[in-house]
Amino acid sequence: MRISENTKILNLLPPVSHATGFAGLSGIINMKNYANAAIKIFTGATSTSDSTVIVQALNGSTSAGTPVAIPFKYRYCDGTDDVLGDYVQATAAGFSMVASKPNSFYVIELKAQDLLSAGQDYSYVRINATAVTSNAQVVGVTAECYQARKSGLALDAVQSAST
Repeated sequence: MRISENTKILNLLPPVSHATGFAGLSGIINMKNYANAAIKIFTGATSTSDSTVIVQALNGSTSAGTPVAIPFKYRYCDGTDDVLGDYVQATAAGFSMVASKPNSFYVIELKAQDLLSAGQDYSYVRINATAVTSNAQVVGVTAECYQARKSGLALDAVQSAST
């Protein structure tokens, strides 16, 4: 099995330097045809915590609808090795990033059924980051959608670029 044949790989926010902290919206993922998604936030070095990250479910492929923050699970790798920490259950309020180290990253794991917790049958999701401090930071966001509900098809997963 080849991962690239069974997984939709998305570049939600190309790595970029945020002069006043990591803030903004990622691209929107359509999970309609996938059971799971893993959103990865890769960070560069800063001396302090920079952002609060929340996951938002949406009822459409644009930002025009009302996003609903949902609870989710995530893991963190501090960059000293390649071992992820334990799962942490985040509330709908999200989590605060810790002082970043080179090569550190977060993995947000979502199941399509998690989007139902938003109270409607949402199938779109994105992350929303709010800068806590004004420290510069390099951040990139990718995602992998996997376990396609219809095997053998190249299914669309991303609906719009970051805003």
